[in-house]
Amino acid sequence: MTHEARNKQADGLPHYLGLGTLDPSSKYVANGMVKAKYKSGAETVYEVSVSAQRSEIVEYFEGKELGRSIGQGLGQAFFYHMMGIPIGDHPRLQELFAEITTGRNINIITSPKRKFALYPGGIIFVLHLPINASNRATWEAFTGWQDDLGNTDPLRPESIHDGHILKLSSRGEVLVESVTIAEYSTLLIRLKPAIDLIMESGLVLPEKENRLTVMPFQESTAGQLRIYPGDEARGFLTFSVLPLSQAKLAEHGLVELFREASLEFLSNLAKSRGLDERPIS
Repeated sequence: MTHEARNKQADGLPHYLGLGTLDPSSKYVANGMVKAKYKSGAETVYEVSVSAQRSEIVEYFEGKELGRSIGQGLGQAFFYHMMGIPIGDHPRLQELFAEITTGRNINIITSPKRKFALYPGGIIFVLHLPINASNRATWEAFTGWQDDLGNTDPLRPESIHDGHILKLSSRGEVLVESVTIAEYSTLLIRLKPAIDLIMESGLVLPEKENRLTVMPFQESTAGQLRIYPGDEARGFLTFSVLPLSQAKLAEHGLVELFREASLEFLSNLAKSRGLDERPIS
């Protein structure tokens, strides 16, 4: 039986929806419509009303209505609803992201506007984990445990890439470190347990550049150059993590492009803080 089939109930309602799980005791029929609630713990996330001609979804946050959408079917209504509230403006998602990242070496990448929504999961997240000599043995043991278990819930292994971490030193040199990038995926409703599993397994190293990166799958384009502040105490001002081979770095001139982008990033950062630009020797 497929995952999608397992998620469908006899009345057509999925077992989960976005960040909510179906409360079977809440289901009833009124005026030809099946009505039910989806909850996270004791909190109602969605109320849905479904018929053959029309479906409605109402989302709540802290007991107050956050928004509602209507569609011909529940999938269409859910798609409209998810597309209607940008990730950056969604309080429940922001609360989730804060809970996941606080006190942890994790970076979450999101776009100002959501570009895609999947029914019933809402968002598929991709997780990039840098692997080097310090955590390789732990990662190999974790991978073997997943293989032996034969269960990829809540964390699904997707692929393994050659990767590189680029760092701009205080002398203006680009330092290139070869790493392996392990890629995983998970659904929105499983994001917290998936990240908890990674963190509790000791896979994420403490250095800033070795952090776990989490993003909606449409943001995970290989080779997209993102510049981040570095660790000056350890001698580098910026860094970027790229799931690309050495040949691809050379083909696209990414080392020099990283240097130029880093200098611009540092210049803009200094201006935003009202500081004089510090020359790099």
